[in-house]
Amino acid sequence: MARLDTGWHAHPKILTLGWAAMGLHAWSISYCDHTLSDGFVPSGAWPALAGWQANVKRLVAAGLWVACDGGYQVHDYTDYNRTRAQVVALQAEDRDRKRAVRAGVRPDNPPDNPPDSGWIPRAPGPGPGAPLQGATPTPTPSPDAAAPDETSSRRGSQECPNCRRAFIGPYSEHHCAIQRPTRRPVLGKLLPREAREPPPPEVLAELEHLERTRADRQAEAARQMQA
Repeated sequence: MARLDTGWHAHPKILTLGWAAMGLHAWSISYCDHTLSDGFVPSGAWPALAGWQANVKRLVAAGLWVACDGGYQVHDYTDYNRTRAQVVALQAEDRDRKRAVRAGVRPDNPPDNPPDSGWIPRAPGPGPGAPLQGATPTPTPSPDAAAPDETSSRRGSQECPNCRRAFIGPYSEHHCAIQRPTRRPVLGKLLPREAREPPPPEVLAELEHLERTRADRQAEAARQMQA
């Protein structure tokens, strides 16, 4: 990435150039960073815009460009921008890092390190279930040993009325060993109060009429099928 000095916009040499020469100077810094030329601009590499000869002379007169064999050298370019060697080294480091990531190698644990590299291998950590360093291992109880009373060993515990096991906390979070019977809801309790009351006589008469009509239609259909 090409870099301009933070005071470039207010430098006395820059302010006396004019807009066109200022643009040519900024273009030369971008060109050198792209081509990794360490500040060298070959003659004729700039855009062939009108007035470029006068702008080149202004840059040389201000000491921002220095004439050399084959072109011009941007003054103090490497003081504010990376050199070719630095960019190549960073690119190689980035390639090695990506190659190590694709290979699944951690940067702090490289494989096949030479003895004289100064790398000290770390001791493998404890496996799953291994006790921590300095911790006292918990003895394994024998199968013949009697199990402790959960009710007496846990303060504030309760006893499940189904499985008779002790638990702590609300009963809704207790995993009972015996499956709890599911209570089927009563249909009458799910209906509104008005639906549970007997219907009026006129409604009962209408229902009886509809039932007789349905029975008559079924009987008529049966007689037509037998005919």
